[in-house]
Amino acid sequence: MPATLIDGKKLAETELAALRQRTAALPRPPRLVLLAQEAAAASVFLVAKQRAAHTAGIDVRLVTYPDDVSATALSARVNDVAQVAATDGVVVQLPLPRHLDGNRQGILRILPEVKDVDCLSERWLGRLVTGRMTVMTKHHEVEIMPPVVAACARILEELNCRPEGKHVVVVGWGDLVGKPVAAWFLNQGATVTVATSTEQNLASIVRMGEIVVSGAGVPGLITGDMIRPNAVLLDAGTTSVAGTLRGDIDTASVMEHAGALAPVPGGLGPLTVAMLLRNVVAVAGGGSE
Repeated sequence: MPATLIDGKKLAETELAALRQRTAALPRPPRLVLLAQEAAAASVFLVAKQRAAHTAGIDVRLVTYPDDVSATALSARVNDVAQVAATDGVVVQLPLPRHLDGNRQGILRILPEVKDVDCLSERWLGRLVTGRMTVMTKHHEVEIMPPVVAACARILEELNCRPEGKHVVVVGWGDLVGKPVAAWFLNQGATVTVATSTEQNLASIVRMGEIVVSGAGVPGLITGDMIRPNAVLLDAGTTSVAGTLRGDIDTASVMEHAGALAPVPGGLGPLTVAMLLRNVVAVAGGGSE
């Protein structure tokens, strides 16, 4: 039987509709600032965030900076947007310019935890490891989660698949996917194996996974002959190739082997954006449910 395809777009639409109701009940629309390189301003990822934010009733603003920006200038820009009282959430779009990306945590730690709605700073990774995901806003205490983690959790809920006791394989050890996802699954009682870019026998590692989450950013990396029968596959490895979004998991070859697949495009991507916006609404005073 072919794998169950997860319609992340449909799940995201449901989430955005619920957020729209919550933002309508607030005194003002929540405000999200997207801070990005000028060269990335028209990227599919930023456009998707802006479109979804409008749907959810969020005041979204794009702030750009030159690609040759200095660390000092970018730090000042991050601090400036974060200190505006009306700004509820700030996303520093990654990757940073190549000359700064090696010290991305130095930039991300400028954001106050409560406005880091992408939950990307090292402080948030520490929270994930300890399971302390509740922060105090100017309104109340609220729980938020890294958007990709929340999207994975929502899909597993949809599949009635509990991580506890499962063997989870995480492919990739990046700040956006691998690190937060691995930490969260460990806290859910799963056994977690992480395959980094130096892994020499990826197929044998992936084959152990009852749940596989990939965020390597290598199109077609995982094929049908590498997976365990009936595995749940969550593809977070979105890469733009000649204007087309490609995932780490080769959809065609895994369909006859997997139990379920969140593909690229249309799987984790739109749902991750919706979960980012859920964080924005929550810290703005719209609750976390």
